[in-house]
Amino acid sequence: EFWVTRAFENEAYNTGEKYGVSGYWPEAAGAFGQAATELEGSAKQMALYKRLIAISQTGKRNATLRAANDLLTAFPKTYYFGPTHELRARVYGQLGKIPEAVAALKNVTEAPGMNVRDYFSAKYLSTWFSKTLGANSLEKWQAAEKAYQALLRELEGHPRKQLAQVP
Repeated sequence: EFWVTRAFENEAYNTGEKYGVSGYWPEAAGAFGQAATELEGSAKQMALYKRLIAISQTGKRNATLRAANDLLTAFPKTYYFGPTHELRARVYGQLGKIPEAVAALKNVTEAPGMNVRDYFSAKYLSTWFSKTLGANSLEKWQAAEKAYQALLRELEGHPRKQLAQVP
């Protein structure tokens, strides 16, 4: 995470942080939304991302998708590009919209210059959605295993694999 001084100078942003730490997600989302209207540049970007996270914690799926779209519209190349699309994919998965989930992750895996961590995280989740989820036969489980083995080979062969430790 990066730190933006302007965000921490903003009263609404700090209120959002206090609500978030206490688990008051709707209040945190509102405060971060207010901060986003008052801030500019990377500070606004950070407020929009924190708003997205707070809304996602409320379990309101459509509101989460709208908040993700708000961030991506305001900052198409946001620092939080990978995590935002991954969150979108998870929400689409919860809604049973698997093609939309895979498409959200494709935004990450096909983005030029994507960092290794987000690339492999999206690639793993995409494999899970497209191969593991719904695997109900030996053939489908074998295809899933083959896809994961290919993913591991790709990771092992990547010159910056140490940056993708979590995925």
